[in-house]
Amino acid sequence: MSLEETNVHRILIIDLGNKADILEPIDSLFAKSKIDHMEVWAFADKQYNGFGSDSKFKSKDVQIFRHDSGLKNAADCGIIWNTAVKARSLEGTKIQLDIAIATADKGFRELENLVNFSGHRCIFLQTLQMTLDWIRDGV
Repeated sequence: MSLEETNVHRILIIDLGNKADILEPIDSLFAKSKIDHMEVWAFADKQYNGFGSDSKFKSKDVQIFRHDSGLKNAADCGIIWNTAVKARSLEGTKIQLDIAIATADKGFRELENLVNFSGHRCIFLQTLQMTLDWIRDGV
């Protein structure tokens, strides 16, 4: 059964504060492949400068959420807020969210419970390989 038939929408969230090395290969993968029913949200603090001197994104599916306030946990708050808003906005619909968060930050663990409580699914990915495997499982 395809993702379209099951009404599953997948979101990969990347915490650029500690997993910045994941963004470039993911961007390249999305640019090369037609991946439906999936979005990539990457959250950055003010200090983030892209993934190199030529950090133009190749894929239109990758969205950067830059938090310029300069506050220490601004991007982390953005991850929590945007995830919660998305999960709550789909309550009562037939759409099932499958969210994966690429981060080494253990402070997000409660977010998994909150998303799952809303009837959706949330997991954490610690490595690039885990992230690529999660993407391929949904294609």
